[in-house]
Amino acid sequence: MSSTHSGNAIITGGARGIGLETVRLLARQGLRVGCLDIDEKAAEEVAAQLRHEGLDVEPIAVDVTDRERVQQAFDAFLAGQPLSALVNNAVFVRFQPFSELTEDSLDKTFDVGLKGAIWCIQAALPALRQAAASFSDAAIINVSSGAAFQGSIGFSAYSSLKAGLTGLTRQLAVELGRDGIRSNSVAPGPIPTESALADPGKPSDWTSGALKRTPLGRMGTSAEVAEVIMFLATKSSSWVNGQVIAVDGGKSITSHDLR
Repeated sequence: MSSTHSGNAIITGGARGIGLETVRLLARQGLRVGCLDIDEKAAEEVAAQLRHEGLDVEPIAVDVTDRERVQQAFDAFLAGQPLSALVNNAVFVRFQPFSELTEDSLDKTFDVGLKGAIWCIQAALPALRQAAASFSDAAIINVSSGAAFQGSIGFSAYSSLKAGLTGLTRQLAVELGRDGIRSNSVAPGPIPTESALADPGKPSDWTSGALKRTPLGRMGTSAEVAEVIMFLATKSSSWVNGQVIAVDGGKSITSHDLR
């Protein structure tokens, strides 16, 4: 893999977890990276820390559900420059049994994770097309989940969201591929991110159950997922389009609990 790349990248939900690790890795590849997060203070702290390390990272404080402000934020960060990679990682997580789903939780889940991704992609399209023309490549990477393909109690809203995001990925691969823009997803398995662990609705046996069903016998890390995102975001994956790559220690291929 080439050690350096040119251009700009934007990562949503970039102030923590998988997003933060992706910001760090892409910046180390030589990209100018926008750390986009609804938490302005967290985004600024991440950018300041990474700039101290000599990396080119700028905070972008915006709520991805606000279409107009998303457009304004992208325009301000890019200022007419091409965008080599957009990583849609922002998510709202609330685990509830199906019978207890509320309109509020469903709206927040889909507004952030799916509609927010769409608003970001639309805002990025001119700059992505510019990158495809200038660098012969541009990439959209959507952070899906193994939950899009495997059911778990309490995951109805989250699984539906990620299934929708996966479908969007494939649709964009067809529709935008003719412009030279690639669209792919990563589907992480169990990753103990801050947002996931903080939700009180998560099943109490989530960790032990995930470990039983994972051949490698451990949880993954945000950094391991970010490595695959980095591959998909650069020309190292220039012939990869419309794919969903599981990053899950083999969890998705098991049909029963491992003993």
